[in-house]
Amino acid sequence: MRTAVHDIGGRGPAPAGSAADGSAAEGRGGSIDGGCVFLSHDRRGCAIHRASLENGWDFRGTKPHVCRLFPLTYTTDAIMISDDYTDYSCASVPDAPTLYRGARDLLGEIFGAELVAKLDALEAQTLARRLPVAR
Repeated sequence: MRTAVHDIGGRGPAPAGSAADGSAAEGRGGSIDGGCVFLSHDRRGCAIHRASLENGWDFRGTKPHVCRLFPLTYTTDAIMISDDYTDYSCASVPDAPTLYRGARDLLGEIFGAELVAKLDALEAQTLARRLPVAR
């Protein structure tokens, strides 16, 4: 399910990718046989992240924004929850931070403080409307 979160004002093309064989790839960075196009050959994590760690590179300058934002993704006009959200390791952890809280600093780094301020205001409005949980 893709849920639009905020208009990001046309920050460029939607995330996309292509497989090593040149075929089109879909989803976050692409998909081959149900796995990310950047999945390590042993299927244990991101090959870009692993190569960055092994070579002493700053992964923030190596990994595409769409990979760093997962399980969020974006198009030219919206930030949304990725269709692959259930692959996110914290998706079913009750005490995990919200997706927004987990990605807040990175959203600011990529899209700027103005967007984060707007999202903070939306978060505050949403939290103010929450109904109390009966115990």
